[in-house]
Amino acid sequence: MAGDGMFSASIASFVGKVEAQNKTICRKTAIDVFTSIIEATPVDKGMTRNNWLPSTGTPASGKPDVEGKGGEIAISAVKATIGGWNPEKEDAFLTNNSIVAVVHEYGLYPNPPKKGTGKTINGYSTQAVGGMVGLTIAKKKGGA
Repeated sequence: MAGDGMFSASIASFVGKVEAQNKTICRKTAIDVFTSIIEATPVDKGMTRNNWLPSTGTPASGKPDVEGKGGEIAISAVKATIGGWNPEKEDAFLTNNSIVAVVHEYGLYPNPPKKGTGKTINGYSTQAVGGMVGLTIAKKKGGA
């Protein structure tokens, strides 16, 4: 039976299945990490939480003017965008163009707060002490 091409066909089938599985794992991981970042974003009216913009190929620009404390709009956009993403051809991005996101991530609130005890700890929001992005990634890697 040697030389009938069955072995090479089996290898090609296996490679195709592995490639498809890798794409699925990349998509699931991106959706999980991006959703966790959105959910870790401090919320007052929800403007910063809903300003997370998923994209593929290049970072997104713009700034949606959407309120909503749960971040459902941003999470839905993540699922829709990443669901069609081809990780072999382009990168995926999660962008937040709100200046408040920088304050939340890097703890740039006045320390001590200007008004009483405020909602901050060492310059960070009490809702995201230590930021959102860095801590989420560290947790996913098993470091926090």
